[in-house]
Amino acid sequence: MESAVMLSPTEELTGQRRHYDITIDGVARGQVLLEHYFKPTTGIYGEEVAVWAGRDVAIGSLREGPFRQIALPEPLLAVYRLRAGWLVVAEISVYLLDEALTVVLRRIHNEVLMSSSWSDSQLLVRDFAGRVLRLDVDESALSAGDFLAS
Repeated sequence: MESAVMLSPTEELTGQRRHYDITIDGVARGQVLLEHYFKPTTGIYGEEVAVWAGRDVAIGSLREGPFRQIALPEPLLAVYRLRAGWLVVAEISVYLLDEALTVVLRRIHNEVLMSSSWSDSQLLVRDFAGRVLRLDVDESALSAGDFLAS
């Protein structure tokens, strides 16, 4: 059965970020801080959940423990789980993060990324010019080649 994740905005602001209470399956799990000009998005990956909005992403267990958070330098489009970390698609870059959410690798594209999909260690992205590009990722080593035409 899939878990239900609920984000409830609070009135508390810290700069351009709003505090959100996280409830998972009816149990309060704490707060995360997300840019409030963007609509929050959630993704469930096995026993973990990612929540992101603007440049902020928070990741935690569905069952226990605190959420880890990182702010990246550009707005986020998508978050995918890897064997040894996380892949984050942003406005013009793709980031590989380790389990502590430290940036291990950044691949920058020369155009805005509009959409993405992830399958079998390959990221496909479509850019603003309509080009579809592929990024091959080593999920265990947290490494990737360059963008290739798909």
